[in-house]
Amino acid sequence: MKPKLHLVVRGATHFLNYERPYFEKYFDLVSQPGPDTVVFAYGPDAFDIPPTLPARLRVAYVLPGYGPSPLYDEDRRAHLLDTIEASYDLVFTNPGPIYEALKSSPKVVTHLFAIKTGIARHFRPRTRIDSLVHISNEQPQKDSARNAEIMALTGLRHELFPPRTAYTPMQQRMYRFRKWLRKHNLPAPMFLHPGYARHGRVVQKYLEYDGFVHVAGEVRPYSDGKYTASFLEAGLTGSILFWHDTLGLGNDLETVFDLPLDPPAAAGRILEIRDSLDVAAHSRQTSDEIRTKFDPDAITRFRCEQIEARL
Repeated sequence: MKPKLHLVVRGATHFLNYERPYFEKYFDLVSQPGPDTVVFAYGPDAFDIPPTLPARLRVAYVLPGYGPSPLYDEDRRAHLLDTIEASYDLVFTNPGPIYEALKSSPKVVTHLFAIKTGIARHFRPRTRIDSLVHISNEQPQKDSARNAEIMALTGLRHELFPPRTAYTPMQQRMYRFRKWLRKHNLPAPMFLHPGYARHGRVVQKYLEYDGFVHVAGEVRPYSDGKYTASFLEAGLTGSILFWHDTLGLGNDLETVFDLPLDPPAAAGRILEIRDSLDVAAHSRQTSDEIRTKFDPDAITRFRCEQIEARL
């Protein structure tokens, strides 16, 4: 019999939507919590809800959020660790800053980030590296200005996407109102945050370019994930991936190229790789490696095994 699972999600619906079929494969999803149910907080903004609900087992999946990172924010880190100790049986996170902040708790288990591997159907084998893109929303930890500078210094065609634009007064009012609704647990309208684009449009952008650049320095108190979803998804489509090890945690991917933080040095390294790489072979290897390692089915099966071991 599959474990009963009640998912609690707020702002992480994009990720949960493509993981839901895998949750349904391994769990009996129920709409209400109860004493016979595993209550699963999916995303950092859902973390404080399960302790208030009846449950057989309480589980959380903690991702980087939009505010100060618990890696640097001592109050936030203490709150997470205290709540885990008092109210949770198991907490999942990914290798990166959240795990570094919470690894002192024996209840914290790490697994790779699950991505929408179906995007691999859009695979386009790159044969040359003649164009570059950086895709992210405008947050300090994304360090978009550095990425734009690196791409420009290569002299190759490049784009920073989505375009950086200021919030309009109407957008500011809409987001303040949405924040108020969510604070009071009222239904909030779903719409794109300024600086985001529809997922289908983002996938089109991956396919327009040969390489994806993500080089960021730490901007305390903010911290990004070890790898971003856009970065990994671009690799699924065959993009050649250029990356900086921001936190010094090591590169786990054989097909990802490490770049230095200094923009001229990073641009020079991209051009060196461009002139020496079998691009077509590496493009396919990149897609294959990411599809295998970040497979949501395998990751959800791992979660299920961890949960069942504690029931």
